[in-house]
Amino acid sequence: MALQVILFMTHRGRTQQLVLRLLQARRLFPEDRTGSRTRHQRIAERLGLGYQVSVMVPALLWVLTPALVDAMSAPAANGTAATRGTPLPVWAPFDLQRSPNYELVYAVQAVTNVVMNLTGLFLDVFFVTLMLHLTAELDVLNLNVASLRPSPVAPADSLESRDGDSLAKQASTDAPYTARGDSFRVRTSTSRFHMYRLLVKNIQHHQMIIM
Repeated sequence: MALQVILFMTHRGRTQQLVLRLLQARRLFPEDRTGSRTRHQRIAERLGLGYQVSVMVPALLWVLTPALVDAMSAPAANGTAATRGTPLPVWAPFDLQRSPNYELVYAVQAVTNVVMNLTGLFLDVFFVTLMLHLTAELDVLNLNVASLRPSPVAPADSLESRDGDSLAKQASTDAPYTARGDSFRVRTSTSRFHMYRLLVKNIQHHQMIIM
């Protein structure tokens, strides 16, 4: 657990960049009413709750068991007080059975146990949530790529280059059009141009995920 915390703090800069990149991807590449991100967020919430129950319930039982045993145990036959236990066996240079020594040691062990379990729990939940959000981005990207379809082609007469020339003469071909020496190329098919822009957007989304 200490090693896990050390590694997390060592690479916290990269982790922060990844989280910011995911937030940017959610803003720049919205999903098309598929609910993929919401679905993965709900899965992360359920897993986080499951992690908390599976970790904290045994931890609390471990902490409370000595106190419950002491409270329900019968006094010794000779009238002496029974030895009280702590969550973790410990040796102390003072009388551990006297108050407030016993209560202080018990409280320190209980708080330490809960804090250590919560630290490991939060790290695990964080990385699980991060992986689920990455999965959601890949799912959104996959759905966007699978939904690439040619859109209806607009009339060629409505297409114009930047210098105002009509592209109607090139409507029957897919030859590139260059306006007055410009370096860009325009195709007369709005359907292909629309698909090209969507493809570029999906490539940018993929690059943002893997970088």
